[in-house]
Amino acid sequence: QLAAVIGRAFSGDLLRRISALPAELVDRHLAALAATNLIAVGRNGGYQFRHALIRDAAYQSQPRAVRQSAHRLLAEMLQRGSRSHPETIAKHYALASEWSLAINFWLMAGNRAGRHSANREAMQHFQAGLALLEKLPEGPVRRLFEFDLQNGLGVAAIAVEGYASLAAARALTHGGWGVCHPSSTLWSSRSRSVSSPT
Repeated sequence: QLAAVIGRAFSGDLLRRISALPAELVDRHLAALAATNLIAVGRNGGYQFRHALIRDAAYQSQPRAVRQSAHRLLAEMLQRGSRSHPETIAKHYALASEWSLAINFWLMAGNRAGRHSANREAMQHFQAGLALLEKLPEGPVRRLFEFDLQNGLGVAAIAVEGYASLAAARALTHGGWGVCHPSSTLWSSRSRSVSSPT
């Protein structure tokens, strides 16, 4: 069940680290699952549920509170790894209903993708963060997240679609170019500029 929280494919090492069971017992359970063809053994200590339905059944069999706790623990564990992708952490925090943390990691994922010129991917990450904004109460934190996400989305949309991008125009309008930043920093109008606000 805990492996199902990680995903259809999962690392044995990561499972051992988040499990409350001794590593030897985790390994015995994995060997038993592999022997019954419920999971396949991959390379470099990896495993995969043989069928998505098996993973889904194991996942859904857990109480919601248990799943959320596991997702939260997994996100915290992934944060400590230097190779972790922020979008993966964002997904686990969202499934744990940790909305502010999830949005923050979607923002980080979008910025990271933008720095690597993966602008379509950046747009998807910023949009994922924006989709969670309604989970937050009205206030300065929500407005600041929206400002950063919309402006990131706008800049990425310009890179993908060009200066005439309607998606960029909508995002940058909602992002507040030419109005006050939620932290009270006054931004001058950038209608002729496409550089990201700093």
